[in-house]
Amino acid sequence: MSMVPEYMKAPFHQGLTKHGAETVSVPADVYGSIEKFAEECDLDLSSCELITGSWWARLSMPGYMDATEWSGPFESEDEARCDMSRAFDIDDATGEDLDDKRERLTAANSGYHDCPCRDCFEIAIGCDDDGNPDLCNACESASCDASGDSECSCEPEVDVIDDGDTDQ
Repeated sequence: MSMVPEYMKAPFHQGLTKHGAETVSVPADVYGSIEKFAEECDLDLSSCELITGSWWARLSMPGYMDATEWSGPFESEDEARCDMSRAFDIDDATGEDLDDKRERLTAANSGYHDCPCRDCFEIAIGCDDDGNPDLCNACESASCDASGDSECSCEPEVDVIDDGDTDQ
């Protein structure tokens, strides 16, 4: 699981640390007053402000408290999405690493690739209209799951070896 982008248009408090080296941005409802925001975050109160009508963005891990700092303010959601994509080299909607996505699409579009079925070790060819790699013929026939989340439904092929021994 990877971190996913989160976008918000809401009032934010923003201010500089007392040594002026870092900007801190937090949704305004977290601390309520700008004074409490400055005190809790150890900020220079004179640098703190309430920003309204702007977009903010960060990456967060669903189900966990892990998240990046808020980035912003942005004039539009599109601007926030572009910043996230550039800053972290991710798909602005899913959080998927763009290098991984490019590699997956290039491999699928180039023809031959590993079958995406979890337990399959066959080679498949091509991709669907969304750029997702196709299953190999055996997995396609067995209706395997292309997401790789379930076991392969194919019957394993058994090679019969003739050792020339006719005694049975």
